[in-house]
Amino acid sequence: MTKLSSGISNIAYLKNEVIRMAEKNGFNEPCYKIMLDYTINNLQSSGLGEKYYGYHNIDHLLEIPLGVLLVGDSKQISNLSDEDLKYLFVSAIFHDFEPDKIIDKPSEDNVLKNLSSDHIIKNLIAQSGTDFEIIKAIILRTAYPWSGKLKENGEKSMQKCFERSEITKNNPEKQEHYIWLGWLLSVIDRMTSYALGNFSKAMHVAKMNSHALGWHPEVLVQRSVAYFD
Repeated sequence: MTKLSSGISNIAYLKNEVIRMAEKNGFNEPCYKIMLDYTINNLQSSGLGEKYYGYHNIDHLLEIPLGVLLVGDSKQISNLSDEDLKYLFVSAIFHDFEPDKIIDKPSEDNVLKNLSSDHIIKNLIAQSGTDFEIIKAIILRTAYPWSGKLKENGEKSMQKCFERSEITKNNPEKQEHYIWLGWLLSVIDRMTSYALGNFSKAMHVAKMNSHALGWHPEVLVQRSVAYFD
């Protein structure tokens, strides 16, 4: 994705794009801009700003809400309602909220701990008209890879969130719908940082991700060839 000008940082550009697309999708309330500012400031003050060499940096954190809004604006998913898009948008803003991270790979449990202990975030989520427990459940579904113990523990934690929400409690149909939203966010989370730009940008992102995962450069080449084969 091309910046507006060479005089604006990538973070500022992405934030402006998120706000522009949010307004285009009808999210005009002040709480959304405050969410973005609060998240950016928290991560920057923890050393996770522009100089942080990791895949899960502030650029990624902003690219995922932007990806959600682009999907919503496309109108290509017929059963995605405006309310669904709002849940996806808020979940995307906070899906990697980990200013205290030790390693680059996100810990969804730590993200939820941070969100649950932050009264400002909980208040902002309430202002958006979304249910905090459902937001947590959607974020839990973004764990990767969604298999084995990670999936098993994630599903148990999601079920606890659903049982605490008046919207989803004793409502399997609603629960399945929000699980689907979580899956959709996980797809957007996997793809957007690679899709917003040219091939060089995608390779740069892939290198950062492989560095964070401890892959040998040879593995990155093999995975890239397999993907485009």
